[in-house]
Amino acid sequence: MKKVFVKTYNVKRFITMMNNLQNRAEGVPGMGLVYGEPGLGKTQAIKWWAFKNDAILIRCNQMMSARWLLKEILDYMSEIKPYSISDSFDEVIRNLILTPRVLIVDEVDYLGRYDKCKFTTQKVQPPLRQIIRNC
Repeated sequence: MKKVFVKTYNVKRFITMMNNLQNRAEGVPGMGLVYGEPGLGKTQAIKWWAFKNDAILIRCNQMMSARWLLKEILDYMSEIKPYSISDSFDEVIRNLILTPRVLIVDEVDYLGRYDKCKFTTQKVQPPLRQIIRNC
């Protein structure tokens, strides 16, 4: 049996959103949001589209820090692996300017939440949402 990705109504809406983002006017911010109840196919649609369009897809988890997020992004982009968060951020921006690509962050709602680790109640590093917004 041949595996086929079915373009449901929600997938078609996602494709439309991505096309609108990619074809936006100069100077218009390029950030989209996909949300909804579990089981509607959001992650599957994102994975399918990212593969077809050579996008960078990062999947967040509950323990992700700013450094970890930037490392994941840079693993797709660059041989250079700066140590500091600010240098890593600068490297991400430099790479996106030199080679523009779509950056998709799945499960972004985990960013900025309180750490789930039972050993600490420290809040996850604050620049996470700003990093996503600025990329």
